[in-house]
Amino acid sequence: MKNQSNTKRIAEIIALVLRLMGGYAYSKTKLVKIVYLLDIIQSRKGNKHFSTATYKSYYYGPYSDDIEEAINLLDNFGYVEVGKKTSVNGNTYYTFTLKDTPYLGELSQNEKNEISKYTSQLVELERGKLLELAYSTKEFENTQFGEEVKL
Repeated sequence: MKNQSNTKRIAEIIALVLRLMGGYAYSKTKLVKIVYLLDIIQSRKGNKHFSTATYKSYYYGPYSDDIEEAINLLDNFGYVEVGKKTSVNGNTYYTFTLKDTPYLGELSQNEKNEISKYTSQLVELERGKLLELAYSTKEFENTQFGEEVKL
């Protein structure tokens, strides 16, 4: 479990990404993959990744319990409304509606600008392309199922 400051940092990034997505995400998968790809971009530039999240190789690509924890924080404090829906084929999925943008003081203005720049490009991708991009990162490809993805 991450410390509270790290959870708040991840929550602030998720809220920013949701705002850049128009305040709504119909898929936790898309939200997680965008944060993952933001971290990949930073680590490849030789910087510490934005979120401090730890990722593992999972059924639907890179996944992070830390992101789940941050979403719960946003939900518990009323910043994000989490909805649960069932698709026509019977699968359950979650939706996320940004109710208010928190100021948690964890991100610098420069980090917010960088996140905004890259997120605006990533949200334009359709879900399938975004997943393909996340699955094809060498960091994910070099990881066995259940192992930590090394950024």
